[in-house]
Amino acid sequence: MSEVYYIKTAFVFFLIVAFLLVIYFLLSKFSFPIKMNGKGEIVIKEVKYLGKNRLLVLLNVKDTEFLLSFDEKGVTKIKEWKDEKNIGSDSF
Repeated sequence: MSEVYYIKTAFVFFLIVAFLLVIYFLLSKFSFPIKMNGKGEIVIKEVKYLGKNRLLVLLNVKDTEFLLSFDEKGVTKIKEWKDEKNIGSDSF
């Protein structure tokens, strides 16, 4: 086998590795949440990604809204409040 064959093979190998690293970086940076249909008692209103493994989630549970923080340490409740516009109304 010639020396040119080994150089071409090494070049293609490093090109594939670089492509996979770019795909991994893009998926970790710009991953999107799974869409929820909102038919149960818990409705995810918004998800905000702050970085790798860090995000904020705004969700409704019956008539209460929660703002939660997710990171490497776990889940933290930042704020909780009553959703006064939905109290006493049947929303489907």
